Amino acid sequence: MLYELEAQTQPVTLLIGNVVYILDDIDMLPTMIQTAPPLPSVVDSALRIVLVEDNDYVRELSVCLFESPDREVVAFATGEEALAAFIERPFDIVITDVSLPKMSGIELAKSILKMAPETWLIIASGYKMPAGLDKLGAHVRSVTKPFEAEQVEALIGEVKLSRPSSV
Repeated sequence: MLYELEAQTQPVTLLIGNVVYILDDIDMLPTMIQTAPPLPSVVDSALRIVLVEDNDYVRELSVCLFESPDREVVAFATGEEALAAFIERPFDIVITDVSLPKMSGIELAKSILKMAPETWLIIASGYKMPAGLDKLGAHVRSVTKPFEAEQVEALIGEVKLSRPSSV
């Protein structure tokens, strides 16, 4: 296929990002690729959110509620999975249920805050909130389930405003 392109006598037009390139010589392409600046990525500046919820239906519904072009939402059923993912690549916001199998949402929150105290946490529960959440730190919030999407959106907005380069 490359041979067919080289044999063409007409210029080749490329659209990369929002820039149109017209190449008279296809041999210019490798040089352009090597010297082109990287394209800005929405994912690089996206707000990274991890959702931890053991109920499959609630987890899937919540992901749908939180997804948007300026967010990367990842969901897990257990605190252990979420913690492993956080260690590999930290998130901006952790939204966790309190009652999870094995590691509770509170234990997850404490583990994450020990590693990265600047992380925002939203702790959700359908029951009475455990005492002492206010002692976890300034970036910890709580919501009672079932919560309204607007409640969590307001908390996500608070996080966005606090970021050095607000998304």
